[in-house]
Amino acid sequence: MCCNKSEIIAVIVEGEGVRRAGGARGLQVSGLKKIETHVLVCVHKDCEKRGGAEALKELKRALKETGRRGRVMLSKVDCFDQCDDGPVMVVYPAGVWYGKVDERCAREIADRHVGGEGDDNRRAAHCKVLRDMRRDGGGAGGE
Repeated sequence: MCCNKSEIIAVIVEGEGVRRAGGARGLQVSGLKKIETHVLVCVHKDCEKRGGAEALKELKRALKETGRRGRVMLSKVDCFDQCDDGPVMVVYPAGVWYGKVDERCAREIADRHVGGEGDDNRRAAHCKVLRDMRRDGGGAGGE
């Protein structure tokens, strides 16, 4: 096991502003109605060393450029215990776990899973799929 704890720090991205869930004053639950997709992003040091920070920046950039930032909740997770396949991003409600996420993959995740032309039933083609809960019933099933 590569790490010993898992913490989720929810970050709600709306328009140009970012507010941390739980710690921010005036956080309105009604803002969650806009959320269509939840992307969990590993920020453990192993994923960070493998380009996780750059991938997260590219995901945010792609969402902003397409005007879809307000539709996504991004949650930073300390570790998914998938360090050999890091950086890791998990997309819900699709239930797809992506590994070895680079900047190209992060942009494709934004395109495929978050509104617009994306079709939530398609996987991001240039990404390593660790698990697709829609297809394999939640069990391991990498490609």
